[in-house]
Amino acid sequence: MKGLYIHIPFCKKICSYCDFNKMMAKNERKEAYINRLIEEINEYKESLTDLTSIYIGGGTPNSIELNLLENLFISLSPYSNNLIEYSIELNPELITEDLVILLAKYSINRVSLGVQTINDKSIKLLNRGHNKCIVINAVSLLHKYNITNINIDMIYGIPNTTLYDVKSDLEFI
Repeated sequence: MKGLYIHIPFCKKICSYCDFNKMMAKNERKEAYINRLIEEINEYKESLTDLTSIYIGGGTPNSIELNLLENLFISLSPYSNNLIEYSIELNPELITEDLVILLAKYSINRVSLGVQTINDKSIKLLNRGHNKCIVINAVSLLHKYNITNINIDMIYGIPNTTLYDVKSDLEFI
């Protein structure tokens, strides 16, 4: 199996727990990054044959403008015909119908949702931007466009959480 990981280092806000390479940036910087990424994809096109997996992670890939995300998908199109899994990480509060339509258009078949917790106190501590209702709506919207291979990232051991809080998160999921 041969896979490609693409890192989108941009976020709308920085979560308190995150150790990944990330930054808040203006659209000009995001556009320059995506354009350079596309150039690099073209430079390595001979190495990208026979891919079985593409994973777009971050940061927060859905924090960039839809036109930039589509430009990235277009550049990956020649390599996406035989993929078993075409994945992207998303923050639930940034999921829109236009985004999900775009994902379906380019045959993204797996979404990794950065939920971490649905406990309101922990969400605030982690500087996350969602709540339980937003997560439910995001999953429903993905299902509406037949994106049903969804994983949900969760964190346990958040300061001041109890075993009951962890169980509540797991029961919700």
